[in-house]
Amino acid sequence: MNGTSNAKTPTMDNQEANVEGIPPESFTGDKAQEQIIPAVEKLFLSSHKGAIFSEPVVAGEYTVITAGTVLTAGGFGSGKGFGPSPATPTRDGSPSAEAAGPAGGVGGGGGGVSIGRPVAVIVIGPNGVEIKPIIDITRLLLASLATWKAVSMILAKFTRKPSRR
Repeated sequence: MNGTSNAKTPTMDNQEANVEGIPPESFTGDKAQEQIIPAVEKLFLSSHKGAIFSEPVVAGEYTVITAGTVLTAGGFGSGKGFGPSPATPTRDGSPSAEAAGPAGGVGGGGGGVSIGRPVAVIVIGPNGVEIKPIIDITRLLLASLATWKAVSMILAKFTRKPSRR
C-alpha cells in the first residue's frame, strides 16, 4: 500500500457532504428537527389556559369554574454516524479488491407525557367567591403507602442486629 486511498471520507465542511452515494441532507440535523419540533409543540399545547381553567358555567346566580394542574415532560435525542463500510470478503475469506463504499445512518427518538388533573372548583355566587379543593383519595392513599414503605425500610435498617464475623 502506498498510503493513499480512493475511498472518500465524510466531512461536515459547510454542512455539505463530499461522500459519493450519501445525499448531503443526511449530514444535517434538518430532518430530525422537522420531526422533533412539531412533536414538542404538540406536547406543550396541552398546557394552554383552557387546560388550567375551564370555561365558566353559569347556573342561576352562580358561576362555576374548575381549576386544574398540568404536568408536561419530554425527552428527545438524535444522532448520526458515517464512515467507510467494511470490505466484503470473497468466497475464500480474503478481502475483495473492490473499494468499500461509504456507510452510515441517522436516527432519533423521543417521548413525552402530559398529565392534567382537577385541583379545585371556584364558585362565584351572591355570597362572594369560594374555592373548594378537590381531594384525590387515590393519590393520597398511594402517597401514604409510599411513605409508609420508606419509613419501614429505614426502621428495619436501624433495628437490624449487627452480624458476627
